[in-house]
Amino acid sequence: MAGLQRLQHAWPELQVDDRGAFPEQTAAVPEVALWLGGSSEKLWIRWYKLTSEAGVGHWVRELARRDPSPLAIIGGSSSDRARDLAKALREPIAWQTGAPLLLLTTASADRVRLDDDQTLGLTPAPIDPTREPWHNLMDIYPGRTFRFCFTNSQMAEAVSDFLWGRPELRPHGCLSASLGAVGQAAGDAWGVAGWLVTGAHALIVSAQWLDDPYSIDLAERFMEVFARSERKPNSVLLSQLPYSVGGLLAPNPPEATEAQLVAANLQRLPLHRPLLVLPADVKTLRRFLRTLATIAPVEMRRSVAVTGDSLAFNVIYRDRDIAWNVLDLPMSLVFFCHADPVAWPNSQAPSPDASATDDELLNAELLRIVVEAAYEIPTAGQAPRLLGHPEELARRLHSRVPPFFQANGDRRGGSGEYVVWLQPEIEADRVVPRAVIEIWTRSLDGDGVPAWTRRRRLVAPTFVGAGEESGCCGFGRAFTIIQQIGQGFSREV
Repeated sequence: MAGLQRLQHAWPELQVDDRGAFPEQTAAVPEVALWLGGSSEKLWIRWYKLTSEAGVGHWVRELARRDPSPLAIIGGSSSDRARDLAKALREPIAWQTGAPLLLLTTASADRVRLDDDQTLGLTPAPIDPTREPWHNLMDIYPGRTFRFCFTNSQMAEAVSDFLWGRPELRPHGCLSASLGAVGQAAGDAWGVAGWLVTGAHALIVSAQWLDDPYSIDLAERFMEVFARSERKPNSVLLSQLPYSVGGLLAPNPPEATEAQLVAANLQRLPLHRPLLVLPADVKTLRRFLRTLATIAPVEMRRSVAVTGDSLAFNVIYRDRDIAWNVLDLPMSLVFFCHADPVAWPNSQAPSPDASATDDELLNAELLRIVVEAAYEIPTAGQAPRLLGHPEELARRLHSRVPPFFQANGDRRGGSGEYVVWLQPEIEADRVVPRAVIEIWTRSLDGDGVPAWTRRRRLVAPTFVGAGEESGCCGFGRAFTIIQQIGQGFSREV
């Protein structure tokens, strides 16, 4: 709804009836009507609640009984949900007016597993996403699936392109340093035995959490990018961690072991700038980096941590005091956004408590493209005509000018990507409670060559509790205060 309001503000011809968007009865179906000025035909958007009894398959069967059938189904906030929707839609169902399109929002995985019940690889054997049961997400419901976000492969390419274009971020080695074989004997569960980094090579450490298909897929996409000739020379250490279950602060046992090994290797390369590629959810990412910073604080200050879109801008800006305190996490951080996270009104000064705008903009763009494709504008003087068949909608989505989708339905890359660069400030070898946040975007220059431009630069202060000294204690201190508030210990506050 926030995206729709933003779109309506920028597109006066779009008419909106949102009186049914927030019904008083919880069992009612929320709905919004959209139409273009001059047309009497409305495009309805309805939300259907998923429960254990009324899941994706149930609603697909129910919607197939409607006449007319839906033009499209919007979903896929995660890759596994997108997979479930695609599997349900590809079942042999008799739709009244043709099978609907599937419009994916933020499902970014290139490959997914078709069955959640299969073991996701709880052994140290290498993951091969090209073999069963891994499948290309866009091939599950082919010809009718359109993805509005960027894919994992596009994210990996964009982030690495940004890193290698910034001398202060690009990983590098040192001719005067070298590293011998490190690790345990054969059968090492994290795949670190016997790896060798020469002094001239840049060190890239990547990890996969094997119970998270998103982590597996994004790590594989980064590995493909680092194998390209323009990204060498580098030495890549790919670790496989069996599970990501754990708390907010303390790492789980495999993560603790892996952190010790990684920290030992970082300490052997004092003149290198390592790159840590960690595709994981925010809780897993935070506790792993925090553990590394505790073991090797000096080495982590010169390291660069990278992830995909699993880390939201709100975590490092609006909620930074608790969710991403730079006193605990003093390394540079680069992550991806599908749209501009700081598109606040021009008249509004950036507030330290402002919420990110990337989700709003992504949804607004989805709605704009769908409405433009769903209404056919005839000759002058005639009202816009609403399409009545999914095949017509698919044809118009593919024939957009300028093109937005590739032939398989994926969004086109090369422009429109955003990366966020968090830079903790260090003064006299001491981390201060302040960080610089830069937002960069990639677009095509006059010659059609992708180029990065800085969108905005923010200075974000971090709260430090009373009596607290600077050091790796910010998040732990804040978390302790919260716990004690909950237990009634107001004296500590």
